[in-house]
Amino acid sequence: MCLLAHTVTWKSRPVRQRDTDFLNGYVPIFNSPTWANPFYFGVPGDPVGNLGRFDGLSTKGTWSALAADMVGGDTGDLNAWAMRVTPVHFDCTAPASMAPTALVVNPPAGNGVLEAGEGAVALQPSWTNHTGSTVPGLTGTASNFTGPSPGPVTYTLSDASAAYGSVGNGLTAACTADCYSVSVTGARPTPHWDATLKETLSTGTVKTWVLHVGGSFSDVTVGGPSTFYPSIETLFHHSVSAGCAGGKYCPTGAVTRQQLALLLMRARKVSTPGCIPGYEPFADMPATNLFCPSIQAAAGRQVFDTCDGSNFCPAGPVTREQVAVYILRALEPPGYAPPACVLSPYLDVADASPYCPWIQELRSRLMAQGLDPACNGAGGNRYCPSDLLNRQALSAMLHRAFALKLYEP
Repeated sequence: MCLLAHTVTWKSRPVRQRDTDFLNGYVPIFNSPTWANPFYFGVPGDPVGNLGRFDGLSTKGTWSALAADMVGGDTGDLNAWAMRVTPVHFDCTAPASMAPTALVVNPPAGNGVLEAGEGAVALQPSWTNHTGSTVPGLTGTASNFTGPSPGPVTYTLSDASAAYGSVGNGLTAACTADCYSVSVTGARPTPHWDATLKETLSTGTVKTWVLHVGGSFSDVTVGGPSTFYPSIETLFHHSVSAGCAGGKYCPTGAVTRQQLALLLMRARKVSTPGCIPGYEPFADMPATNLFCPSIQAAAGRQVFDTCDGSNFCPAGPVTREQVAVYILRALEPPGYAPPACVLSPYLDVADASPYCPWIQELRSRLMAQGLDPACNGAGGNRYCPSDLLNRQALSAMLHRAFALKLYEP
């Protein structure tokens, strides 16, 4: 784990656009490496986000920044901006301890989601050995399985011991034959329901695991791992999507452009400062619109194009072919282009289609995460590119594309 201590300050100055003062807003964005959140209008912030993004990175190298005009499509020379970084210090010494690596939940339904009233659910943590030597006969003890209780709710820890075997230095081990077992019964006490469980290893290392309890939406059928259900719960747990209204998710509802901007920025964990009146990114997006900060952030990353040259068309629908472009743009630095499409992966996506490279690349990444984004019931290997994107299909794509995990260290 590399830890970074730093201060970053953007210094604003009057900017000359050829022979005219350029006073419109701009967005400086770190884009090499792609680890920082954008700053808006010279406002300083913390670009680190998740320190885990620094794992394995060298302390030396070239860093660059992009300043993008956010208003009016102005062109010209940007010749006055400044950045100060002080100090910078990396400490990449691994902690001499056991580190939690993953948590697999194995309920009877096989969908990887803990649910109330389903009986005993096996919990399988994984740990990585950073002690410097082999840990023989590693074991664990669980305790303090609890959570919100209005309802009432009963939290039962039916198996409080786990065995990991001997774990060599630098290796990862999961409990196999001997793991923890828990169950939850009772009425849902809160819309976002998380329980916690404390694990203490025989080495003395302690970890409190957060256990999301599913069944969050009344209109989402609880199903197996191949359904949209686990993805919807994962997005909800990460505060990417809160559903539509009244405890529902509206899984087959169409996704609008403003909704997609919000979901992409949340999944990407991008900071979204408020819009400033008079400096909105699009003519039809007032600063008072709740979606304006997310649309502004997405525009700064060049995720979206205008719909007609100056407007965003926030309530406009998104097609399945368009979402391939938007997801990849959200994941990659500005200017990214996917590899050329030589042979389309789907029967209804032409090789010459401008969307083919994007669909091909998105499919490749999602397939690596166990998802083929093909449309169901289309009669063969098809993508249905011109169909409107719905909320449940988007949840499955975002879940995998952004590598979100329902249960994690």
